[in-house]
Amino acid sequence: MASQAEVFKSFGVRHLFPKAQMSSAIPKELIPRLTAIDEEIEGLNRKIAQLQTARSKLLSSNAPIRKIPPEIIAQIIVVAISTPFLLSPKKDATNLQPLFDTALVCRVWRDIVYSYPALWSRILVAPGYGRSLKWIQLFLSRSGVAPLEIYCDFREYMDGDPGDVAVVAKCISGLLPAMTRCHKLTLITGAESFLNTFFSSTQPGPLLNELSIHSTNSVIEAPVQILERSEGFPNLQTLVLNRVTCRNWERVTMPNLRTVVFCSSFQLPIHKCLQGLSGSLHLTTLRFESCAFAVDADTLYATEESRVFLPSLASLHLWRVQGIDQALIFETVDAPNLKTVHITCSLNNDSDLCWFAAADNALTTVEEIRFENLRIKGAAISAVIRMFSRLRELRSLRLVASQPTPQFFEALGKAPVLPKLKDLVLKRCGGVTGHEIVRFVESRHRLEGVRRLESVEFRGCSTLDHDSVESLRGVVNTVVHND
Repeated sequence: MASQAEVFKSFGVRHLFPKAQMSSAIPKELIPRLTAIDEEIEGLNRKIAQLQTARSKLLSSNAPIRKIPPEIIAQIIVVAISTPFLLSPKKDATNLQPLFDTALVCRVWRDIVYSYPALWSRILVAPGYGRSLKWIQLFLSRSGVAPLEIYCDFREYMDGDPGDVAVVAKCISGLLPAMTRCHKLTLITGAESFLNTFFSSTQPGPLLNELSIHSTNSVIEAPVQILERSEGFPNLQTLVLNRVTCRNWERVTMPNLRTVVFCSSFQLPIHKCLQGLSGSLHLTTLRFESCAFAVDADTLYATEESRVFLPSLASLHLWRVQGIDQALIFETVDAPNLKTVHITCSLNNDSDLCWFAAADNALTTVEEIRFENLRIKGAAISAVIRMFSRLRELRSLRLVASQPTPQFFEALGKAPVLPKLKDLVLKRCGGVTGHEIVRFVESRHRLEGVRRLESVEFRGCSTLDHDSVESLRGVVNTVVHND
């Protein structure tokens, strides 16, 4: 039950009797003493408030988060605010709000936000905003000497529009002081003239580590300036070209490339595309996504002259690349250290893999292969088995969102292929009950000269029979079943 003092306090009454009524309700000789008591109470209340504040600060200072070094907190904030900041003065830089909200958490976090350069090192610039330079300069000043990630989104830029040309020139002029610190550069546009303007006006510095060019409209031609200045990118390790082609690609020299991604690009013969990488002796990952290559009578088959030596290539990804292009890629690439291949077929086309049965390719050293969106039936079964006969080093086979038929596993269990296979992974494979896997494993274990399967993993296979999973546990060491 609340005390009398608390009741009066809740109603905003400081005294039992207001001072204005004291003269009539209380004897005059008590008023000075009561006033002194009230003042003492107020002083004690202030003292209690001060002690409570001190107590809260003491508890706060010993909270676990206070023991985290500021550098770690700064890194957490960097990860939390991972998207680039759109410098949009038209809306007073609304995308800066997450950064400012973080600064309002407490004084310590505010000091971290405004003093940690990495939080100001991601810059996204878009045209059409009259005060873009103001925000570019703000980020540049607060980023100190930290390496920069610069995103230029000019997808609305139109060829030949004088207003757009002026905006591009203004934005580029603001970025000029930053280019020497840029280690990641992303350009998004639908106009070739923007690329020409950008690369003719700027020179990325030696810190540039990743370059991405994305076209939002039709395939555009990469400007000749990129080729002429490619030797000026000594530390470039990642190159992404999305709907961008280059007729003189074979002239490119980027010796330190580690990762290259081609998306809907090139429309050139595959050997010309790969010849541009012949000098990239450290290239480890090569990815093609929905690429269409020019094929005619002269480029239908790979020749010794067209083969490209990539000694460090370890991972090759083909996403919705047509079967003939897949075959040409494997026949053109000379990769003695290729270990991983990921193939996503186009529109469930079971004929894509038929091309692998045609000739020698770069699969002989592969240790892991992943097929996605593939129907393995009919003619594709014999094509896959013939391809598997070359995979003498394969240790892991992964089928994702595919439809392998029981006939495929039956044929695979009888064929003495994949002698070192030890792991089988089936993820979101429709129609797989598990019984065909049991028969495959049992048949394979009866073959001579092949390794016993050690693990089978099912993930998201809705038609799986749990009895078959239990049966597998008796024939392989590890069975992982994850619905």
